[in-house]
Amino acid sequence: MPSECQAFSTLILARVMKPHRSPAFREKAANSPAKISAVDTAAPHSAEQSGHLHTIAFVDDEECDRLMVSQTLAKSGKFRPVSLYASAEEALLEIPCMRPQIVLMDIRMPGMSGIECARRLKDALPGLVVIFVTGLSDAATMIEASQAGGDDFLVKPLDAARCLVTIRFAIARKRSQDIKACKAGLRQIVPLKHRESQVMACIAGGLRNKEIAWELGISVFAVEKISRRIYAKAGVTNRVEATGWFHARV
Repeated sequence: MPSECQAFSTLILARVMKPHRSPAFREKAANSPAKISAVDTAAPHSAEQSGHLHTIAFVDDEECDRLMVSQTLAKSGKFRPVSLYASAEEALLEIPCMRPQIVLMDIRMPGMSGIECARRLKDALPGLVVIFVTGLSDAATMIEASQAGGDDFLVKPLDAARCLVTIRFAIARKRSQDIKACKAGLRQIVPLKHRESQVMACIAGGLRNKEIAWELGISVFAVEKISRRIYAKAGVTNRVEATGWFHARV
């Protein structure tokens, strides 16, 4: 099966590029500040409502894209742009303090690249969702972006609808991964009683119930009963899954 990095690069190479935005739009964007706070861009929300919005930072050296994304997020009613940055250096300095949930990161910028910035941010904030924004389409760059911790990508020129859909999918995927990791962690730390540990070791060793009973000097019925308790604790349903769980925790 193709690796995650290969899948990432294949997806972006398949995207169809759309026409760039009009000069009029870029001229309008040129009058916007390089950094716009949530107070300047967000639609009116009470403090209580804002607490339920997903917070997003956007890093891009193009002012027209910063303006479009800021307006799109504010109008959505689901996301709150906490800050916009014109350089990776500025973002790297402030984002760890702002602690947004999602960062949209342009790949190619003057100075530090978006890939390097994302790599450092992921080290500081492991739970951060990073969506790369790029006009590039070469596989090597996409693989590098994926290895730096990219959760998804957007292809320039940016489209408001696609931007919102991509963010929603990235959040849902991250939530699903967190739930699976949590369940896996709980399965690994479940303590087994002494007899359960003995039976589990025998199961992992490939012994059948009769062989386990003979080895431990107990009845087959007792082995079956203990096995069911182990399965319930480990969150598994059969010997194969139980064996995998056993090897993962030792």
